[in-house]
Amino acid sequence: MSMGRHALILGAFTLICTGAIVAVDILTRPRIEAEQDAAFARLLGEVLPMTAYDNNIAQDCVAVLDTDVFGREAAVPVYRARRTGAPVALVFTATAPDGYSGNIDLLIAIYHDGKIAGTRVTAHKETPGLGDKIERRKSDWMDQFRGRSLQQPSADKWTVRKDGGDFDGFTGATITPRAVLHALQRVQLYHANHRDELFSAASNCHASAEAATK
Repeated sequence: MSMGRHALILGAFTLICTGAIVAVDILTRPRIEAEQDAAFARLLGEVLPMTAYDNNIAQDCVAVLDTDVFGREAAVPVYRARRTGAPVALVFTATAPDGYSGNIDLLIAIYHDGKIAGTRVTAHKETPGLGDKIERRKSDWMDQFRGRSLQQPSADKWTVRKDGGDFDGFTGATITPRAVLHALQRVQLYHANHRDELFSAASNCHASAEAATK
């Protein structure tokens, strides 16, 4: 068989394979996006009651960039919950970069009045049996922030008792809760200073579970 015939067969095979991959991607993309949206909705439901808002929160978001606050070099999505058009809450994605084993990714929902609706850790590498108590399935430690704000307790008390704050740490793992508390404080301060402009800004990002948990 000539070299030209081999090249022709190889080219045709490559073309068929590429076309098959593109076709599968087109056919499965809607289902993948739907599953991502469903997973994101379940995650949102853990930090903010779905009955609190009536807009499509996954599609109502703005991208913001502030590495000092959110712990990420890239812009992060901030989701906006509204009811009959009125602002209800903002849901932030943030990273505490100073965990014992590195980054701790968080989802933080804050009502319009500044009270925390709920918080969840979405990813971390903290020590199993010690730092992993920030996981909801391991401990209810993260639930203690619901209803708290920068006024309850005061801003200087948003740290562990060992540092003069109002919150318990974990036995043998102070660094982890300290990192989470400091991240929560930074995001609350950002909410207090930027809440109105975040709600009035044009939506400029499209949410997905993947975006929330990266």
